Amino acid sequence: MGTPDSQTFNVTERPLIVLLTRMFEKNSLGPANIRCEVTAFRPMNDGDRTRVDTICTYRSNSTSSPFERVRVYQEVSNSTKGITILGPYSLDKNSLYVNGRCRAFS
Repeated sequence: MGTPDSQTFNVTERPLIVLLTRMFEKNSLGPANIRCEVTAFRPMNDGDRTRVDTICTYRSNSTSSPFERVRVYQEVSNSTKGITILGPYSLDKNSLYVNGRCRAFS
C-alpha cells in the first residue's frame, strides 16, 4: 500500500478521494475548486493504524471567493464531526493543516 501507483495504493486511494470530494461538494468551496490526492500511506502504532497523507488544492478563478483558511478549517471540521470521522475512517483532530498551518486558528 505504501508504493504510489501500485494496485493496492490505487484501490485504497479511490474511496478516500470520493469521501473528500463528497465532503467538499457539501460546503461553500465547491468541488470545482478543490482537487485532492493521496501522497502517502504509512504504518502507525506498530502497523495497527495507517497514516494517510493527503493534499487538497484550491484553485481560484475570477468567480470563486478568496481562500480563507479559517473558513476552510471550520467547514472541514463541521463536515467531519470536529475532524474525527470521515466516512468509515477515524481522523486525528490535530492532523489537519490548512495552508501550511496546523489547526487554522494557531
